[in-house]
Amino acid sequence: MYPFFENLLECMTEDLFLQEFSRKYHYDEEQMALLKEVSFAMQQRIQDDNRTGKAGWEDKATREIFCEKSGEMIDEPRAELLCPACITLGPGVDELQETYLATGRLTEGYMVETLGSELLLKAYPQWNEQIAAQGSYRVKRYYFLGSEEQYPIQELPTLLEGLRVPVSCTSAYCMLPKKSVAFYARLIRRKEIPAQVNGAYADGSQATAAEQEESFCEGICAGCNSPNCPNRMEKHHGSAWEVDMTDRPFTYGYQRIFGMR
Repeated sequence: MYPFFENLLECMTEDLFLQEFSRKYHYDEEQMALLKEVSFAMQQRIQDDNRTGKAGWEDKATREIFCEKSGEMIDEPRAELLCPACITLGPGVDELQETYLATGRLTEGYMVETLGSELLLKAYPQWNEQIAAQGSYRVKRYYFLGSEEQYPIQELPTLLEGLRVPVSCTSAYCMLPKKSVAFYARLIRRKEIPAQVNGAYADGSQATAAEQEESFCEGICAGCNSPNCPNRMEKHHGSAWEVDMTDRPFTYGYQRIFGMR
């Protein structure tokens, strides 16, 4: 299993990340010290699980379908691939949250919940970049089990077993560790992405209009058209996506996360 994305781990305790995170989840200045403490604790747990192969990501494309970096193709190149994948923060984060809740530290437990969700949300574009770095494939679309008839939730155990990841699911299809995601991704093969300036390939040939207009997935919430979703992202500088915080209703709270009355 590949370790969880190092750049996300490094930034999760930095002031800029925590300030943006606190605005999104409505933490005030007085809670920043506690938020940083919880973030450091989570960071340590994920790093420990990284070292033991319990946190990170795995997919069929990177290991079993193509290895262009080594020059050895395991399979014949195809125009499209359906790639199963899984990303997990590892069991240490679950254990940390359970410790907080067992000792009545509900604020810290909720912080683990929201920080974990944010890390997984930001992991999708990171995984997309990993796929792109392998060669000529790009992520076109995600398919989540249970969201469409052709991808029933009952396939989840088979998907996880096929990837041989340290993630399982209960009889109700809840994944363990809880801070995990599993999905299929449709990959599209292209020789190069056209340059943004003139639409030309690296070899000098010109991309067709259809090729120039073809969009690749940059993350599950990038470019979302739902104005009420707290995870909606808008494109700003260059290729960077930032969470849009304008006129957004926030419905997070202890009742929603923990079912408290």
